[in-house]
Amino acid sequence: MQIQNVLSNTPYYSTSANALVLLASLGALAFVLLKMRRDRSTPPSLQPRPSLSAELFADSPREAVIQCYGLACRTLQATGLRIPESDTPFDICSRTQLMRPRVADSLRKLTVLFEEAKFSLHAITQREAEEANECWDAIRSNARSIWE
Repeated sequence: MQIQNVLSNTPYYSTSANALVLLASLGALAFVLLKMRRDRSTPPSLQPRPSLSAELFADSPREAVIQCYGLACRTLQATGLRIPESDTPFDICSRTQLMRPRVADSLRKLTVLFEEAKFSLHAITQREAEEANECWDAIRSNARSIWE
């Protein structure tokens, strides 16, 4: 009650200002709700699907691991998983564990391989590239089962 008395004595406080703030708040809320509804309304069948028969065109095992990770992320996005550009590989892995638990283990292994290939200086072996490809195959197979 004291705050209202103090505010009513200031020249900036008025009912028209309250009405303006209320209208602006309602407008912002309506905008956010419509945006969320519009994003949810696009059925997965209309979203572009990646080519699940994509071949790797890597010159080295390091590039192959990085390509597998990129293909896995695009495949997950095509199944409806949202991956903001600001997400780190660990964030993507955590989100996948919550939203797509069937592929979480494969993506976790692929994420570890990707982080080694992308951010370390030691050599990446052909065996590690094959492991990355196996993980991507598991994610791709799961995506096919979602679409069919």
